[in-house]
Amino acid sequence: MERALSFEKTTGEFFLLVKDLLRRYYKPDSSQGYQKYQARELKLMDEFFKLKEEIHNALCDSIDTRTVMEKITKLVAIGNAYINEKVGISKFIFLKNEKLQSWPIFKSIPMISDATSGIGSSNLETTVMPYLTALAEFRERVREIAKDQKVIKILEECDRLRDEVLPELGVRLEDRTMQTCVKLVDRETLMREAEQKKAAEAQRIAEKEQKARERAEKEAAKNALKNVSPQEMFKTGDEAKKYSNWDGQGIPTHMADGQEVSKGMRKKLEKLWETRRKDFDKAQSNGAAS
Repeated sequence: MERALSFEKTTGEFFLLVKDLLRRYYKPDSSQGYQKYQARELKLMDEFFKLKEEIHNALCDSIDTRTVMEKITKLVAIGNAYINEKVGISKFIFLKNEKLQSWPIFKSIPMISDATSGIGSSNLETTVMPYLTALAEFRERVREIAKDQKVIKILEECDRLRDEVLPELGVRLEDRTMQTCVKLVDRETLMREAEQKKAAEAQRIAEKEQKARERAEKEAAKNALKNVSPQEMFKTGDEAKKYSNWDGQGIPTHMADGQEVSKGMRKKLEKLWETRRKDFDKAQSNGAAS
């Protein structure tokens, strides 16, 4: 189930991004809307059509869902790679290709169906997007000024607009490298994502605090050992459970089961004993000096 939800989100987000780019760069009333494909675009379309055929074959093969998902995921990856190459250049006409937008498989996925519908039609998106785009561009300029002037409060308000205010209205802003991407998304979806993000952040903080406590406990235990003499180090705590007999210096001679400590083990224990002796003497000297 988790994999299916992840797939739906990834593919849906891709088409929402495509719609945002088409709004910005696709100019059907000018020559920019009818640009000639270059070698890169031709290669990309070949890859798309090949994947389309593979998806069709997988669907005909007793509806091989796993393969279909893998091929669509690959298609999205190829598209995203191209978009990252071409941001800021009005060469996205190929993304409006009807063969790509109208595959029946996409229509069966709610988030993708929503994302691919309404391009160029007179609907809510067409009405509100000019205003949202203007708001996003204004926010982007404000953020740049705030960064230059190091005005943290303004940056925080810009983040609040993105993370709290607009999601309540069903709008997602994504701060990308070159510009802010604007997406219309179901409000319930955004609210659910916000809750998941808060939960993940709370878990991250809890894990960080737990690790800090563990480090503190480990350090405290280490400091406590500094006050344990070498003669007692193998007779204290968990170490004492490992052995049953010790010599005059406190070095174990027999294991807990009564078996005599081997020569190799004896050398290791003596080395640990000597290290502890040096640390103990140093700690005692520092304590006396203070």
